[in-house]
Amino acid sequence: MLYLQQHKKELLLWWGGATDPITSTVSAFNASFMDGQNDTQVMQTTLGGGTGTYSATTDISDKVLVEVEGNTLKAGFMNLDSSSDPDVTGKITVTSNTASLEIPVTISLEACLAEDTLITMADGSHKKIKDIKAGEYCLSLNEKGEKVPGYIYAIDSDTMKFGNHYDKFTFEDGTVLDIIHRHRFYNLVDNAFVHLDVWCEGDEGVNEQGKRVKLVKSQIRYEEKNIRHCTLFCENNTYFANGLLCGNRFSVKPDMEVFLNE
Repeated sequence: MLYLQQHKKELLLWWGGATDPITSTVSAFNASFMDGQNDTQVMQTTLGGGTGTYSATTDISDKVLVEVEGNTLKAGFMNLDSSSDPDVTGKITVTSNTASLEIPVTISLEACLAEDTLITMADGSHKKIKDIKAGEYCLSLNEKGEKVPGYIYAIDSDTMKFGNHYDKFTFEDGTVLDIIHRHRFYNLVDNAFVHLDVWCEGDEGVNEQGKRVKLVKSQIRYEEKNIRHCTLFCENNTYFANGLLCGNRFSVKPDMEVFLNE
């Protein structure tokens, strides 16, 4: 599966499931073939296993641009609008003289945390999100509201992504969150994972100790500067950022009554 993630004219791709006879490795880069497409960050993949000349096509060419140079596949996006395109699915087909590979593609709109945001790991330690790798375990909540290890199956910590501004949110216990674009945290008033930028001051989140914490200050577009950001996906898609429970649209809904009273 190839996961593309749009961040207001930026692109992140995770690669997995490419098997013989065509194999691949992936890295992020800036590609000249995307000139005119808002200086987007794109992906390149080194292909192997087939013989002869590689080529690539996509059935979502209005959204994804692909190009092959030798044994390098490049992919980038265009014409995406966060308000009108919440999801795009399709495929990239890679062929050689002797083999072919179909790569399912999902373009999903998710959000990011500043690179120095601390993620609570399964052993109770805290690690900056920029230093976390896929295959590690963070602290997660399952549907029963139980703390469990959450296997991190995708993270973009090795990709350089930058936003040109960020929002700052301050909670009553002194917790501060710097958010690029948007990010969902568990809101006890709405009993759901809700983007922080639509929280009201006084709304309550929950920390890793199961304590309620009020939002006391929201500062939208707090500072205009280039700021690196990262995001992760884990088992349950629930985890703790700077000690507060957060997630994404794929998150399970934990039993908060259990968690708050444990």
